[in-house]
Parts: sequence; structure tokens; C-alpha cells
Amino acid sequence: MEVDILPELSLSRVILQFLDFSFKLMSLGNGEPVDGLPITTGLNEIYTTLHRLRWGLASRLAMKWSSDGSMSVPEPRLQTTAQSCQALCEQLLAVVNELQLQHNSPRVAGSFRLTLRVVWKKKEIDMLEGRLEAYRKEMTIVLSIILRQSSIVHELQRLKNQNQQMEMKQTRRLKDITNSLREIRDQVISARMGISTTIEPHQLAHLVFAISDLAQSVSYTSNVQRFLRTLYFRAMKDRHTRIKAAHEKTFTWIFETKTGTITGSSTNLGIHNWLRSDSGIYWVSGKPASGKSTVMKYLATHPETHDSLRLWAGNKRLIVASYFFCGAGTAMQKSQAGLLQTLLYDIFRYHPDLICVTCLSRWEGVKFDQQGDTAWCLEDLLEALNTLVGQTTIPSKFCFFIDGLDEYTGDHLEIINLLDSLAQSENIKICLSSRPWGMFEDAYGARADHKLYLENLTQDDMKAYIQSEFCHHPEWESLVQKDSRYHAFVTEIAERAQGVFFWLVLVVRLLREGISNGDTLSFLQKRLRRIPGDLNMFFEYMLESLDPIYETCVSHIFTIALTAPGPLPLMVYTFVESELEDENYALLEGAKPLGMRETRQQLDQARRQLDGRYKGLLHVSQRWNDQRALRFRVGLSHRTFRDFLADEMQLQFSNNLPRNFDAHLSLLKAYVATMKMVARTKTPDDSIDFLQAFRDDAMYYARQVELRTKRPTTELLDEIAHVLERSLSPSRTNAMTECV
Repeated sequence: MEVDILPELSLSRVILQFLDFSFKLMSLGNGEPVDGLPITTGLNEIYTTLHRLRWGLASRLAMKWSSDGSMSVPEPRLQTTAQSCQALCEQLLAVVNELQLQHNSPRVAGSFRLTLRVVWKKKEIDMLEGRLEAYRKEMTIVLSIILRQSSIVHELQRLKNQNQQMEMKQTRRLKDITNSLREIRDQVISARMGISTTIEPHQLAHLVFAISDLAQSVSYTSNVQRFLRTLYFRAMKDRHTRIKAAHEKTFTWIFETKTGTITGSSTNLGIHNWLRSDSGIYWVSGKPASGKSTVMKYLATHPETHDSLRLWAGNKRLIVASYFFCGAGTAMQKSQAGLLQTLLYDIFRYHPDLICVTCLSRWEGVKFDQQGDTAWCLEDLLEALNTLVGQTTIPSKFCFFIDGLDEYTGDHLEIINLLDSLAQSENIKICLSSRPWGMFEDAYGARADHKLYLENLTQDDMKAYIQSEFCHHPEWESLVQKDSRYHAFVTEIAERAQGVFFWLVLVVRLLREGISNGDTLSFLQKRLRRIPGDLNMFFEYMLESLDPIYETCVSHIFTIALTAPGPLPLMVYTFVESELEDENYALLEGAKPLGMRETRQQLDQARRQLDGRYKGLLHVSQRWNDQRALRFRVGLSHRTFRDFLADEMQLQFSNNLPRNFDAHLSLLKAYVATMKMVARTKTPDDSIDFLQAFRDDAMYYARQVELRTKRPTTELLDEIAHVLERSLSPSRTNAMTECV
């Protein structure tokens, strides 16, 4: 039997069905046809319907409605009404059975009420009708209560929260469900406020239909979300979120259709034609930090990309999905499993009707609560993707955008072979990006019209970016008016960038500071020419330019950023430096509770501090699906900078820090302090979900410390348990503290 997530609603529906059928039955044969019930209805049909309704009432009354078997405030009243209706249904079954034995004809002669007189007295029939009236009035009251206060509202809110946090794209469906619930509620309320103050018999059938439709919609949405949860992992969209959107005046050349010369470099772009008609693989390549990820994000989300792809898809459904490898992220962010899970998640959240077509057994497992939420293995993921692209039930064409193939940590030839095999299908095309490594050049570099080298095409983009950033400075316009040589200065900056956008962004930031200092053109040129063009030498230059007073803090923060498997919540960074003043700070009681306004002010101050102190080497991004106070994430600004720190700076950082410094322990302390702050902050109820997520992160760092030192972090783990005990209900606390 399918899992019923709204037992109150289902039980109400069956009660209303029973009342609707019973009222129609008592009206049968009064000279006019009864909607949904033929005048010549036979006793066998009546018995069968009553038997089905009795089973429906009995099965739903036998349900365990909550995890501890208890019932909420309105439910006992609903249960009592259901039990009364069940008893009455059994009584009717008995009398119909008796009529079948005594009646010569299988049909109801005249009216059902008159037929009852064969075995019942008028008083008994009147009592039956009186009981039906009483249950109808009671259901008017009970429905008005449960539609406002019961598990229906809580379940709907849970679905909304999960939809937001996991970006499940179910917002429209949830809005429709909310509207349906409101319409049913309004209908019940208007009945209570009307002349009769009850739901009229003729309204019962409409209510049954509306509630059935609502229950099915909620059940389907819940099942879709349960299925999507099996594919979801927390860092799934982190890399995509951290990639800055392309500047408004850059990369428009991508959609040029003609072959020609762009910024002095002869090239055959081909990508626009590939989007519209060709199949196979298109390769975006370029030197490190040239903007490949930005271009891939631009392509994957641009409306013109989708317009072009629709021409290719023809009358088939167009499905677009993307994945951004992250070598500095979690294991899932740089693995084949992470790639496949993200693609499937991306597809199914936009096209849930493909789930049962592709993964029928797992979908039924979710619906019937039969291990449908088990973890996916690589073989299952590959089978699902191959089934998906090969199915013909819903004819579809797929375009995948896959960024950072060089950041995949497995065998690169293996991932190349996987993508090649997928691209053999006429229903799939793949746009992917990587650095111009030998194996990728061999695999994808043969066709000039199916590849581009980014650094050869972005000279004008760089000029547009420089011009735009300088124009936002209040002094720039007057400087250009006084000296036209500033235009040539813009060109010089772009040329020195040599196609490396990340270098350009940081250099423009430094030059804007020079403009703010009142530097003349000659001083700005000297600044520019002192900056190394080589990325590693440039990073050394940037680190040397940081204020020496922050030397220990810089070593501390960058070591933390290198150790973390991905961007950390900004709130965690607000505590990291506390260890330099008091290594036991995480064991202290903590600050007074903060409201949302104070929390935002504290985070804004931390953002300004990180931005000013580290000159763009740390990047603050936002997870829009997170709670406002927790959505800001901080990480190293680019993979090339992370590689430089890991290869060149770790020894120097270690020398600047205490001998016993342990980055994993430092992170564990920061997470404990953050959990205390979240628990004490006056935030909405969904902060509980973030406490659970923070607990999981903290446990990861605790395990790392124990593996390194062979000693448990008992005091800090006790602090986590205390936070959970104070913040959560007893049942949830027990479940969560078992992991601590």
C-alpha cells in the first residue's frame, strides 16, 4: 500500500465518501435521478460499495499516524467520527445483506428508504438519517479544524522548506497545492457561516473530489522530493554558485554565427552552429584562470543558448543539465558519482514525470516505503542515465554542460570514454571545458569547429570589463576627459593580462585603489608594470602587499581555507580568529542571543573585513537556498590560488603559527561556537536543520582530529550534544545526539 503522508486528509475523504453515498442512497427512488447513482441501482452494487467504504475506513483507522503513535488535538474527534461511520457502515451492510436474502429482485423497488421498511421500522430508519445528519455536522467542524491545525499544514511547510533548501523546483506545484487547500478551507468555512452552518449533502461529492485531488498532489510532490533527496548532496551547487556571473558586456561573441577574425585572431567559433544543429562534443579550453567556468555558466544559463538548442531538439522535449567539477571541494564534487547524480538531479527536478519512466522500481520503492531511499551506486547511476536518454515514452533531447574536466580526480581517460559513449547517442550533445592538457587535446582537439581556446577570444571582453570597472569610480570620467592616454592604458592592462581573467580582476582592483589614492597616469602605469604577469609570482606579490600586522591571521585563515573541503559559512570565519586570543573560546558560554538584524550586521562587518584585509584573495559567495544568516560562504578565490598556496606557502604558514596548531581542531572549535550562536539566535524554526548540518560538518573535523592525534575531542563533542539538547525536541535530540 502506498505510504499515506496525510492520514487525516485521507480519513476525512473516506468519511465524506461514505456520507455522500449514504445520503444519495437514502434519496434514491424519490422520483429524480441522483447524481452519481442510477435509479435502478441494485442491492449487489450497494453492498459492494458499502464493503469498499468499510474497508477504507478500517484501513485508515488502523494507521500509525505519527512516529510515537500519538494523535494531535483534532485527530481524536476525527477518529471518533470515523469509528461511528464504520459502525453505521457495518450496520448498513448487514441490512443490505438481509435484504438480498429476502428480496426477490436484485433491484431496489421504488426508493431505498421504502425497501428498508422490509426489515426496519420507520423509527430505525429515522434514527439512521439522524445519525447521518449528526456526522455531517460533525465533519463540518472537524474539517475546519484539521485544515488549519493538523499535520497537513506542517507537511506542506516541510515540503516548502525542503524545496527551498535543495532547490527542487517544485515551487509552482506547491503554490497550486496551497491554493487548493485554501479553496477547500474557504468552502468549509463558508458552510459553517451559512444558514445551515453545515456542509450540505450536495456539497459532499465536490469536497470528496477536491480533497482527493489535494491529497494526490501532496503525495506526488512528497514522493518526488523523497526521490530527489536520494540524489542530492549538500555541496551539489556550491561550485556553480561560487562562479561569478559574466560581466554584462562580455562573451556576446559566443553567439556570432559567421566565421571570421575576432580581436586579430582568426578563429572558426562554430559553437552557435553546434548548439542549433550539430551533435557530439564541443570543447571549451583555455589556460588557467582564463574564465572557462564563467563562460560555461554563461552558456548553460543564457536564453539564446536554449533558443538555439530548441531548434536542434525539434518536436522533442529539450532537457538541459549542467555540472561543475571542483577539485578543491568534497569527494562528490570531483567524482564520477557526483557528476552523474547532479545531472540526474538537475533533469528530474525540472522533469519529474521522467522519474517513473526511468527509475520505476526505485520510484515504487519511494511510494510504498520499500527501501526507495537507499544510496545510489555508480552502476545504478549509469544505468539510470542510459535508460533516460534511450527511453521513447517521452521523446527528449539532452544537452549537458560539464565544466572543469581537469578537476576530476579519477582516471581522466575513463571519464573521457564515458562522455564519448554518451555523446554517441543522437539525443545527446555535451559542451565541456578543461585546461588544454594532452589527453583532452587528443580527445577533443581534432575538429576546429568543435573547440575554442578562450584566451584568444577575450581581448575585447577584457577591455569592456576594465572600462566598466573604472567607470564606476567617481574620478575616472574626469581623468579620461583631461588625458586621452587613459584609453591606451586600458588596452595595455588587457594586453598584459594575456587572456587570464582572474589576474585582470585582481589587478583592476589594485589600480582602482591607486585612482582613489590620487595616482597620476604615470604612477598607475608604474603600478601596473611592477605587477608580475606570471600567476604564481603575482600571488607572491599579492601576499607581500598584505599588511604585515595581519601576518599570523593571514597564515591562520589561509591554512583553514586550504584544509576545508569547500567554502565555509561566513559565520564560521567570524569565530576562527578567536582561537588566536583564547584557544578554549569554544567551551565558553557564548555571547548573548542576537536577533536577525544584529546577526546580519555582524556578518556584513565580517564580509567587509575579509574583503579589505585579503584584497579579493578570499571570495564570499551566497547560497540563495540557505537561511539568510547562513547563506554566505567563504573560500579561496580561484583554483590557481589554492594550488599556489598548497604548493608554495604551507611551510611558511606553518612557521607563522603555534607549533601545536591543528587546522581541523581549529575548524571543529569554530563550528561548535557557530552552533552555539545559531542555537541562541532568534531565527525561524528551520535553524534546526542547519544545526543538524553543522553537527555533521563538526563530526567530520572531529574524526580528522582523532585520526591525526589518536585522542578524542570529548569536551567539544559534549558541547555539541548540549547545544542539540537545548535546541531540539526530545525525540529529535535523541536521534541527533546518537551520532555525537
